[in-house]
Amino acid sequence: MLHDYHLYLAADPIRRALPKAVISHFTHIPWPSSSLWQVLPPVIREALTRGMLPNAIVGFQTARYAHNFLSCVETFVTEAHVNFRSRPLPPDARVTRARPSPI
Repeated sequence: MLHDYHLYLAADPIRRALPKAVISHFTHIPWPSSSLWQVLPPVIREALTRGMLPNAIVGFQTARYAHNFLSCVETFVTEAHVNFRSRPLPPDARVTRARPSPI
């Protein structure tokens, strides 16, 4: 279980070392809308967004923050397929679930 901004990039090396590990990340701070991420250089905003995708679950304090994260993925990770609604997925799909999990 990873948490907070200083570990946004940690899931990828863990996933490479332990491909079957269940990795989750919880962000205690607000995740801003994709329009606010535009102020960052593309290399940084894309690295931060992609850095969260190796997690199986990404938790946020509110549904709005989870939605903001999914919007960032949709905006900055062009090859990603974002599903804003919960639907059954094929068992072999590489999936990152974003959901509210308030403390």
